[in-house]
Amino acid sequence: MSTSEKQSVKKEYIDSEETGLEFEEPEDRTIGKHSPYDPEKIRVETHQFSLRNILDMIEDEEVDLAPDFQRYQVWSIKQKCRLIESVLLRIPLPTFYFSSDDKGVMQVVDGVQRLTTIYKYVRDRESFPLSKLEYLNEQVGGKTFHNLGTEWVRRINKTQITVNIIDPQTPQKVKFDIFKRLNTGGTPLVAQEIRHCMSKKRSRDFLKRLSTSEEFIQVMPNQIIKHKRMANREMVLRAAAYKLHLPDILGEPNTMSKSYRQYESLDSFLNDVNDYLDNEITDEKMAFLEQIIKNGLKNAYKLFGSHAFRKWPLGDNYTYPVNKALFETWTVLLGQYSWEKIEPNKKNVIQKFRTACKDYSNFNDSISRSTAKSKNVAIRFKKINEIINSEA
Repeated sequence: MSTSEKQSVKKEYIDSEETGLEFEEPEDRTIGKHSPYDPEKIRVETHQFSLRNILDMIEDEEVDLAPDFQRYQVWSIKQKCRLIESVLLRIPLPTFYFSSDDKGVMQVVDGVQRLTTIYKYVRDRESFPLSKLEYLNEQVGGKTFHNLGTEWVRRINKTQITVNIIDPQTPQKVKFDIFKRLNTGGTPLVAQEIRHCMSKKRSRDFLKRLSTSEEFIQVMPNQIIKHKRMANREMVLRAAAYKLHLPDILGEPNTMSKSYRQYESLDSFLNDVNDYLDNEITDEKMAFLEQIIKNGLKNAYKLFGSHAFRKWPLGDNYTYPVNKALFETWTVLLGQYSWEKIEPNKKNVIQKFRTACKDYSNFNDSISRSTAKSKNVAIRFKKINEIINSEA
């Protein structure tokens, strides 16, 4: 690769140093035409709660904070203490947004950091003492909640917060779109963060296990392994989604209730699959799906090494960023085979893939632009399936 070509690549993948991922345009997440939902299906109710009431509900597991949730920016001790100081000063807190399920459990979608900070300060006896305060340093500086005077404890417990709660009868697609509209904070939630907060423990644990597994860590750069915006979990979810719809993609009878071609966007597709993982898939099928993904990750590493899930045109040894379209395709297809089946054909598979990256324009388009479009999904899955099963 020439110097000018390398500079072009670096410009095209300008955020890859931070994320380790090839840049993805918004239109890459579009599958079909946008179909607006019925506004009559929007059901949002506003409620007032005292902080004491909310903290009790968290302990009683009536409010789910999604404890393994991480935001892009972890709050500093100064930010945490200033939040507690705001409560003590009776400064109203911004509105919180919860999603309620059919069992009455409310999941916090916007306000996780604030509630986590307050919960830890009030209910954890080894919590942080207040410091770096702006107004109340003389009165409460250096004190944990359990060292505060009665007046200050009462102020915290009686603080009223406003919560917008989305009714469980509201369809998942509508919920997701509502939270995207409401999500206007300083560091807005990305799609997978919203999905994570709206999902149940079952799917969250599934995605966490795979994105922190030895197989995933072995084949991924550090930026993806430690990604704080959950790109790693979305990648795993995408692989699971396409595996579940693989017969449909390859033109065989569909085993799922809905074809992936019927969705308007990758996010609506992933939302449905996430819901399926939470509520419908059996434990046996989930364990099998997990094993398929792990096997695909292992085989990809053995096959490509440091070039796994990356473009690798013939005659070019530049190490490209990880490509999500290649990740989901290779992981799903390689996961179906034992390494003993693939190994004898290793050189041939590599050669044909690299040739396809260089010469096969439709294939390159399918992994570079509008990657969620059903046509492009079918092109890359069929091409790579053909490569895996080709003879030298």
